[in-house]
Amino acid sequence: MTAFKVLALTLGLGGTAVLVGAPEAGSGVEPLIATALLALLPITWGFIAIFQARYLLREAPLPTVAVGAWAGALVLAPFALTQTGMPQVWDGSTALAFGYLVIFGSCVGLSLQLWLSRALRPTTMAFVQVIIPTEALLVGAFALGEAITWRMLAGAILVAAAVVVNAVAGGSGTTSPKAPFPSMTVSS
Repeated sequence: MTAFKVLALTLGLGGTAVLVGAPEAGSGVEPLIATALLALLPITWGFIAIFQARYLLREAPLPTVAVGAWAGALVLAPFALTQTGMPQVWDGSTALAFGYLVIFGSCVGLSLQLWLSRALRPTTMAFVQVIIPTEALLVGAFALGEAITWRMLAGAILVAAAVVVNAVAGGSGTTSPKAPFPSMTVSS
């Protein structure tokens, strides 16, 4: 970790905290917990990015995504069961959104992320999570006509500055093996 990388991560986390913002006074404990978890998400993602960068030097991304998805489903199943009595509406737009999340959010997105973990620095991969709230802000503004507040704009600027500082920090990427997916190579 160089001083530039620490600065970039600090700017990114600060920008995410500004984007998320503090819950309004008197709104209860749930929004406070949600805000704290959203602010901690980039930190946990950073640790996972470092682990993935080392682990994926030996493993293929597609099976890793499949195992991770099934493990996530098993962890979330008990929480899903607590909501079985709640009303559910499945119409065309719901099915389309669900399909998009499964195909592009999970299958394609996670596979590309794991594949990129081989070529990019772990600090660069950690910026995926600080960029996502800014992307959501832009999608909400341009696609849904949501208003952009000064706080949101300030958070987005901090995140953009973090990405620039990280790019300036440079450094070598992870040491990648010769074969793109070593566990899938065939020896003669």
